[in-house]
Amino acid sequence: MARKISLRHAVIMGVATGAGSAAGSVAEAGVELMRQPLPGIGPLVTGVVVLWCAEKLDRVIADDQEKN
Repeated sequence: MARKISLRHAVIMGVATGAGSAAGSVAEAGVELMRQPLPGIGPLVTGVVVLWCAEKLDRVIADDQEKN
């Protein structure tokens, strides 16, 4: 049986994915403006930012729950 995803995890991943997507788009646009061939930089930046944001948001929410 599949595990249900909590609202907390859904919000964390939604925000992190949005931030990662935006960062990846900016990275691709920046590389295009510099006219440098860096294939795969967009997905790489997207993945790094998604992981970083998810970890930070998880800590912020966990710290907030401990204080209450």
